[in-house]
Amino acid sequence: MIILTFNLKKILKTLSITAIIAVMLSFTLIFFVSPSTLGLNIAGYEFPFDDAENKHFVLATAAEEIKWVDFNIPYEALRKAMQLEINARREGCEAVNWIEMLSYLACKYWGNWANYREADLVALAERLKNGEEMRQIVEGQEQFAYHMRRYGAILGGFLGEREDGEHGLLVYFPIAAGYRFSHSDDFGHSRSYGYDRRHLGHDIMASVGTPVIAIESGIVEVMGWNQ
Repeated sequence: MIILTFNLKKILKTLSITAIIAVMLSFTLIFFVSPSTLGLNIAGYEFPFDDAENKHFVLATAAEEIKWVDFNIPYEALRKAMQLEINARREGCEAVNWIEMLSYLACKYWGNWANYREADLVALAERLKNGEEMRQIVEGQEQFAYHMRRYGAILGGFLGEREDGEHGLLVYFPIAAGYRFSHSDDFGHSRSYGYDRRHLGHDIMASVGTPVIAIESGIVEVMGWNQ
């Protein structure tokens, strides 16, 4: 039996970066095969806004292909936003959504997360818990739809109802606890073998025999050096 333990910092710092390509590729395939499946659902993230009145939050950027995402939200902001949503759900409030709050702050900071203050997240959560609606709060924020789309593509599905009935974190680090590994934060670095390109991944190196969980289902058909 393989027992996996949860490490929040590894999850939010490493897995979220690793998941960017898989999720964005899935989003691209969905859009290519069946654009009608988008509706109010982007890469598994369900938009809570009313369909008829607020579809512009999604469709405003639906025609724009996002080729690159600088996912630079600090760990502290991710952790706090997640905690605020989980705590709100325990109190019976579904208005607090971490992806919406992070998208709002991205607008507020003009994308510069060096300006992040925890008090801004806490104050926003209180406004939502007191009955204000996000669509009212973000009125006039033209970049909100863009941030929702890119953050939703990366973080959509991270939080949800667990098997124990609690609302919480659903993702986990892919390498079993207790096994040593190294990693290289080289997403976006140049690669020249074969042809010039950017490296669209985050390398995690473990020893042979280490139990791992695949982020996508499938069958390994070939193992070896990719020529």
